[in-house]
Amino acid sequence: MHLLLACTSCERNVKIDLPYPGDKIVLNTFITSDSVLEVHLTKSATSQSNSTVFQELAGCKAELYENDIYKETLVEKTVNNGRKYYGSVLKAKSSQRYTLKVTHPGYIGVEGSDEVPKKARFQPIEFWKEANPPDSLRPYRLELDLDDPAGERNFYRLRILMASYNASTKRYSVNRNSEIPFIINNLKTNTGFMGFEDNGLDRIVYFSDETFDGDKIRLNLTLRYSSSERIYLAPEVTTMSKAAFMYLETKQKQLDNTDNPFVEAVVVFNNIKGGYGIVGALADSIAVIKRRN
Repeated sequence: MHLLLACTSCERNVKIDLPYPGDKIVLNTFITSDSVLEVHLTKSATSQSNSTVFQELAGCKAELYENDIYKETLVEKTVNNGRKYYGSVLKAKSSQRYTLKVTHPGYIGVEGSDEVPKKARFQPIEFWKEANPPDSLRPYRLELDLDDPAGERNFYRLRILMASYNASTKRYSVNRNSEIPFIINNLKTNTGFMGFEDNGLDRIVYFSDETFDGDKIRLNLTLRYSSSERIYLAPEVTTMSKAAFMYLETKQKQLDNTDNPFVEAVVVFNNIKGGYGIVGALADSIAVIKRRN
C-alpha cells in the first residue's frame, strides 16, 4: 500500500502562545571522575526567544556536597572566550554522589545530583590496515574488548582518538579533539552471541549493556582513517550515569528531529529540581594502541 501526501500551495504561519512559568535557573554540568567540576549557570528563556545563547548568571551561590556532606562553595570564573562558569577545588571520585545547590537573588533555588560511575574495564586488542579493503576510504580496523559488570545497567560512550608517541620522553599524547569516524561492524560476547550494534559512520556512539549484561564483548570497528603516517590510536570508553545517558540521548534526538514536521517533538531529559538542565556523571578510560602494519 502506498501513502500519498497531498500538499497545498497555501501556507499560513500560526503563532502558538505557550505558557511560560517565569525565569528559572538553568544548571548544566557533567561531573567526571578525577576532575574538578565546571558548572554553567544561565537563565531560562521563553520558547519565542530567537537567541541560541542563554544569559549567564553572575553572583550565584553554588554549594557542592559529597554524599550529602558539604564540601565547598564553587568560585565564579571566566575563561578566555568570555564564557563564565563556577569551578571547584575538589576532584570528583568514582562511586561517590555529588549534589549541587544553587541560589540567586530573585530566583527559586535549584538542586541536582548524580553518582559518578566506575571506570570501564576495556582493552584494545588489535589495530591494523587491511591489504585489500572493500572501501578505500575505510582501510583500517580496530578490535577492543569490554568487560561489563553483571547485575547492573551500564551505559557507555565510545570514541576513537588520534595519539602519538615521543621517543625522547617515552610518553604518549592523545588529542581529545581528534575524533575518528568509525562503524561498529559487530559485537561478540563470551557466550558466542554476535549482534550488529551499528551500521552508520559515527564519531561518537552511545550504547548500553541491555543485550550483554555481565558479558565480555569484543567490538570490531572499521575506521575512516586515511593517514598512513600515524601509527597510534587511543580508544576511549566512557561509562555514564543513567541521567547523563538519557540527557545526551534525548538531546541528540532533538537535534536529529529539528525542522522535521513528521515526528513528535522530543523533550530533553532534565533532572534539576526547581529549574532546568542536567547534573550528569561520567568516568572515562583511555588506552593507546600501536598499528600492527
